[in-house]
Amino acid sequence: MLSKIVTIRTLGAKPGMPRNLTVTEISNGFVISWQAPLERANLVQYYVIKYRTDGAWKDLNKGTIRAEETSYLVKNLVGGRTYHFRVLAHSVKSYESSEEVKFPVPARVKHKAITAGVVGGILFFIVAIILSVCAVKICNKRKRRKQEKAYNMVACRITDARNGGQPPGISQVPLKKIVESRTYRDFSLELT
Repeated sequence: MLSKIVTIRTLGAKPGMPRNLTVTEISNGFVISWQAPLERANLVQYYVIKYRTDGAWKDLNKGTIRAEETSYLVKNLVGGRTYHFRVLAHSVKSYESSEEVKFPVPARVKHKAITAGVVGGILFFIVAIILSVCAVKICNKRKRRKQEKAYNMVACRITDARNGGQPPGISQVPLKKIVESRTYRDFSLELT
């Protein structure tokens, strides 16, 4: 009896495992950094960073990271979540994974957005108040001008423009003369 013949192809030599994986927060995001493998580092062609929060592993970087680079900047991590990261060192036909690193993203990253929203709302409110005050002042000024114009019409005041440029003391409209008249109060009854 003969055994079945099986052909096995190897994937090639595996590169060494990336080591000392760390995640550090900086002002504009988070830096994921690692060190090159101690063994078979010359076999590394590129790196890929994988992450997960709850479910399956996903690629973090779009494309590959060159073998000479040992850090990657991430800007879009959600605050208040815990991320798990690992770096895969790829050779021509195989890969080796680093140890998994757990990193809780501080919730204050989320508070920056809330703070920005509150500040924006306050600034909008202040601008709205200033514009409202200006609108009220303009309306009051127009109303006052309209009242003065109506008063001038009733009081028969003629402006210089309507007066032909004459000084206000000389009027084209004759003013009524006040005639003294006697009223019934001025008379007293005399009884004889």
